[in-house]
Amino acid sequence: MANIDNVGKTNEIKTEDDYDEEESYSSSSSSNDRDKLDAKKTMMRFMFIVIGVVVFIAIVLLLASIFMKPNYTYDDLEDILKNAAVAYFKDNKDQLPQAEGGIVEIEAANLINAEYMKPFTEYAGEENNCNGVVRVEKTSSSFLYTPYLTCGEDYVTTELASVVTSSDNLTSSGYGLYSLNGAYIFRGEEVNNYLEMDERLWRIFKIDRNNNIYLVAQDEVGMTTDWDDRYNEDASYAAGINNYGSSRIKEYLQQVYTDPDRDNREGILSKKDKTKIVSFNLCTGKRTTTEEGNNNSIECKETTRNQQVGLLTLSDYMAASIDPNCKNSTSNSCSNYNYLVTGYEFWLATANKASNFEAFQVKTNGAIKSENTSTYAIARAVVVLNKNVLYKSGKGTEKSPYKIK
Repeated sequence: MANIDNVGKTNEIKTEDDYDEEESYSSSSSSNDRDKLDAKKTMMRFMFIVIGVVVFIAIVLLLASIFMKPNYTYDDLEDILKNAAVAYFKDNKDQLPQAEGGIVEIEAANLINAEYMKPFTEYAGEENNCNGVVRVEKTSSSFLYTPYLTCGEDYVTTELASVVTSSDNLTSSGYGLYSLNGAYIFRGEEVNNYLEMDERLWRIFKIDRNNNIYLVAQDEVGMTTDWDDRYNEDASYAAGINNYGSSRIKEYLQQVYTDPDRDNREGILSKKDKTKIVSFNLCTGKRTTTEEGNNNSIECKETTRNQQVGLLTLSDYMAASIDPNCKNSTSNSCSNYNYLVTGYEFWLATANKASNFEAFQVKTNGAIKSENTSTYAIARAVVVLNKNVLYKSGKGTEKSPYKIK
């Protein structure tokens, strides 16, 4: 019996190994608890650091917003001035000019007082001493808003015409910009008169006495077209009639300007560009093949008024050549030293006075020919930029064309 009791109790007797295991488990459990506590403390310290950094950044940004001015450029200030004027006249439409060519001006002080913009010191600081005015002109398609900014001696808004016609650009020989007959005319084979707008690249060929800037498309515009295709009694077939005011080419150009999507014709101006051009009177007087002169005195005896887009005259094309032998339309020398020569045939606005169904055309080699108006060539578009358009950048070269704001 005693042996049996002893046997039953042997399972309750703890060995040395059992005590070692319990001690090891207790030690391991305590170590895990300490690790968890250390990890929790580390996490809390990290969170405090993150919160501290966030608070510090917030304080720095708050102080910056209070004591530091934004870094506005002069272009930014002009945009602020212009946008304020746009907003003002949106609320005061009755103050806008009503007739095309009409102009109103609003001072920056008035826009500030009416709370359409902040004082310039809020944008540029006290030291810049900026002021300005916005000129609003009614154009054929919309309104042209032109901001003029003056910031002490540091900056004055510049118009494109004044940049192009600066004394540094003028010449009296060789290639370049000439002062002739009260206008500025680019002449020669290689001249820096490139200008880029939204839709295409243009060439400045003339700036008139009122500083309006005349542009001709550098590349082809749309499809080839006839000058006119009406039935002509004298020719006894549809040879066309060379009256520009009622011609097909005039209709074609107007359509390209107003509705380029019709018949998939190519547009020449974006909506933004159209606000920068002005209507002009296109010289459409006729001349014979032997009449001399390149100053438009013959062509301007008759005009087609209020055109948004037109063509070069015979005088315009001849004046671009510096060859002294370029005297009339029969002078093949007119193709020499002439940047207006292209790789395609294009129509001129000038008709042949000796015929009622011929007009002048420039051939691929630059020669001038009198052709039946029912034949086909490119209608090389001419538009006129408002004298108030502002210079943005560029040197007038093909790689760095003039750009406007």
